[in-house]
Amino acid sequence: MALADPALVTIAHCGTTAANEYVRKLRDALAGELLAMGAMAQATPPCGLGSLGSATGCHAEREPDCQKLLVMVGDGVQPLADDPAFAPWKPPANAHATLPVLPIAAETRFSALFPGWVAPYNGVFWSTTPAEGVAAVLAVAGITIELPKIFISYRQAESAGLAIQIFDALGHAGFDAFLDHFRIPPGVNFQARLTEQLGDKSMVLFLESDTFLKSPWVTYEVNVAKTCGLGLHALNLCGAPQIPGVDSALRSYVEPADFEGGTFSPTAQLNKAKLLEVVALARREHDRSIIRRQQILKAALEGAVLRAGGALPVPIGSRALQVDSQGGGRSYVVALTPRPPDLPDFYRVHGQAAPSSVGVVVGLSRLMEQASHQRLVWLAGVSKLEVRDEGDMLTLGREMVQGLL
Repeated sequence: MALADPALVTIAHCGTTAANEYVRKLRDALAGELLAMGAMAQATPPCGLGSLGSATGCHAEREPDCQKLLVMVGDGVQPLADDPAFAPWKPPANAHATLPVLPIAAETRFSALFPGWVAPYNGVFWSTTPAEGVAAVLAVAGITIELPKIFISYRQAESAGLAIQIFDALGHAGFDAFLDHFRIPPGVNFQARLTEQLGDKSMVLFLESDTFLKSPWVTYEVNVAKTCGLGLHALNLCGAPQIPGVDSALRSYVEPADFEGGTFSPTAQLNKAKLLEVVALARREHDRSIIRRQQILKAALEGAVLRAGGALPVPIGSRALQVDSQGGGRSYVVALTPRPPDLPDFYRVHGQAAPSSVGVVVGLSRLMEQASHQRLVWLAGVSKLEVRDEGDMLTLGREMVQGLL
C-alpha cells in the first residue's frame, strides 16, 4: 500500500554522538511504523538515505506537491548550528514544515539549542525515547492528521471512572475525544448525536466490561464503525466478554494489577504506566486507521473513474486529485477527507482548483445531524464547490468522466 499523501522527511541533528543515536532511534521507529501501516514494502525509505540538498537526494525534493518536513533533533546540550541547506524552511521562504525534537529535560533551554528562526515553532519533547516523536512527525508531514479524533464506548455503571480518566488523558495528549458523559447536552436527540459523533471520529475505543455487551448501543456502534471503515480497538477489562466481530489483533488487555489499588471497580483508575500505554496505543491505532481510510478512499475514487472509462486521477497539491472528463472538456479537483467534510477541506480544494475546474469535496457526510448537514450544504453553496458522500463514489466517478458535474 502506498501513502495517499506522500512526504519527504529530512532529519538534521547537532552532530554529537548522542544526537546521532537519537536520530537513529527516531528514524528506525518512523520506518517501522510506516512499515506496519503498509505504507512501505521494506524498512529502508524508497530513496535510501540521501543527504540534504545532495545530487543523490530523493526525487521528492523536486516534487512541488510533496510535503517536505525538516525534523531538527537536539541532544539537550549542544546547540544545532544553522545551515544554508535549511533555506527552504527558514524565513523569508518558510516554504515547508519544521519540527524541533528534544529530550524533555532540555525543554527550558529550547531557544538556546536551535537557530533563532526555529524559536516560534512548537517542539516535541520526549521522556523515554525519541520514538515518542513519531506521531508528531507523521502529523506534521501531513501523512496522518494533526487533530486525532476518537470515540470512547463504555458502560457507565461499570467503567465510568476509567472512561473519564482515559478521556482526560487523551485530551491532554492532543485528542478530540468524545464521551457521552460530557458531550451530549440536555434536549439533544441521543442516537442522532451518537451517530454524528461516530462519523466525525476516526477511531472507536471500546471498554469491554462484564455487561458491556448488554448495552443496546454496543452492536450499533460496532456496525456503524465497520460500515464507515473507522478504526476499532477493544480494551478488555479483567477478562470480560469480548465483542463478537472485533479481531483479536485489535484488542488489548487490562488486568487488576494495572489499576490503582490492584482492583477494578466503577470508579477505578489505571496506574500511570498503564495509562500512558493506553494513550500511546490509541495514538498508534488512530494513525493506522487514518492511513487505511485515506488509501481506501483514494482507491475507491480511482476505481470509480476507471470503471467509468476515464483516465487515472492525478495527485495535485495536498490530499487532492485531478480528474479529467473524457475528451478533456472539464476537469475536477477532488479532496478526499477521512471524516465528514469541514471548512479546511473546502479551503484546500478552493486553493487548488483553477477557475475553469470544478472543486469537489468527498467525505462521510451521511451520518451528520440535520442541522450540521444544512450548514455543510450552505458552505458548499457559498464556496461554489460540490460535496459528495463517500458512498456515492461510483456515481461521482461516472458524472466526472462524462463531464456532467
